[in-house]
Amino acid sequence: MRIVYLCTDRGITYGGTKGAAVHLEEIVSALAGQGCEVLTLVAGLATAATSPPPGVTVEVLPGPRKGADAGERLLFQDDLAAWLVRRLARFRPAVLYERLALHSAAGAAAARRLSIPHLVEVNAPLPAEAVRYRELEDPAAAHRLERTVLAGADLVFPVSSPLAEYVKVRGARRVEILQNAVAAERFPPPKGNGARPVAVFVGSLRPWHGIEAIATAWRRLGAAAPRLIVVGEGPART
Repeated sequence: MRIVYLCTDRGITYGGTKGAAVHLEEIVSALAGQGCEVLTLVAGLATAATSPPPGVTVEVLPGPRKGADAGERLLFQDDLAAWLVRRLARFRPAVLYERLALHSAAGAAAARRLSIPHLVEVNAPLPAEAVRYRELEDPAAAHRLERTVLAGADLVFPVSSPLAEYVKVRGARRVEILQNAVAAERFPPPKGNGARPVAVFVGSLRPWHGIEAIATAWRRLGAAAPRLIVVGEGPART
């Protein structure tokens, strides 16, 4: 099966080390591992990106680069949709799988024009996240395009039950929760030595990663809590 994986988010590069980039690469690699031919269309490539695995082709989308404001991205929507129509028509995918991004509905428009199924992966309530942690440019356009994508999608994959309710309120017609997973084979069970378990958090300590929830849990557990090691840097470290 031929699949296009589309990510228009300018902050997510193929081969990058941030969580979203790792997630993207893991998804397309898993699809290829199931025998699919995956055309991965992204906003950029990481400097140290390695060659994609067999079955995966990675191409960079045209248009404004990272740092461009919402106005520039919105003005390019029609041109991007037209480019996607041409590229997808050559590739002839069975489905377009898209990671939801702010200020972006070009994928939805292309899928509609080509009459191919459009699947949408939702990892966060993006407008609300931008308002809380950064800045949401042109809120009206952000909400309008998000509703357009969600309402027009053939299937929406939120990663949690709260996000499932979120997308339903915003027009998603068919919703299936697809939780984030782990490749358990990469983490062999530790050898039993009778030592007390140790819990480890590894990652960037950004506010939306919820490190404060872990701290609260450990305070409530008190002496019953295992030792906690936090590995990472970021504004939530304190």
